[in-house]
Amino acid sequence: MSHFARVKTLMREREKVREALRQLDYQYEEGECLIRGWSQSERAEIKIPGQSYDIGLRQRDGVYEVVADWWGVARDGVLGRRVVSQEQFVGEVTQRYSYLTAVELLEESGYQVVEERDEEGELVLEAVRYY
Repeated sequence: MSHFARVKTLMREREKVREALRQLDYQYEEGECLIRGWSQSERAEIKIPGQSYDIGLRQRDGVYEVVADWWGVARDGVLGRRVVSQEQFVGEVTQRYSYLTAVELLEESGYQVVEERDEEGELVLEAVRYY
């Protein structure tokens, strides 16, 4: 019986996934990685190493999915950081990915981000376009 949970996301672009992880201070490895779980392993393209259990990201059907044995990750943490839950990790990575996508689209449309703020866990961007 597998202890791995797989969470499909809307993230598509590898470079933005990597930049989101960097900005959130997650150390990661790339390539053909084995993600460790309880007495099993799974393959992934990006691995966030843990003490005993890892978090992985791999592309399936054009989007990334997050795979991990969350019981072990929550217990042991990842490289000195404590990951409380699957929801926390997936939430913060997808939020950062969405932020990077929004900023890129705004800049491509001629807007400039002039203010960023956190309002009760939600990132708010204020942008202007000068004529």
